[in-house]
Amino acid sequence: MRAFDVERTAGPFGATVSGLDLRQPLDPATASQLREVWLDQQVLVFPEQDLGFADLELLAEAFGP
Repeated sequence: MRAFDVERTAGPFGATVSGLDLRQPLDPATASQLREVWLDQQVLVFPEQDLGFADLELLAEAFGP
C-alpha cells in the first residue's frame, strides 16, 4: 500500500499525486514508491503544494542525484 494517492491523467502518461506534504522529508519507502510511480507515469503533478526552493531540493533528492 502506498503512502499517497495516485490518479492517472486521461492521456497516455502523467498522474496527479496527493496525500503528501512535500515540505516534509520523505521516508525511504515513500521516496521509493514515488520514484516507481514517476518511472511508470513519466510526469507527476503535485497540486496545492506551497514549496520553497529548499523544499524542491529535498523532493528532487528523492528521484536521484
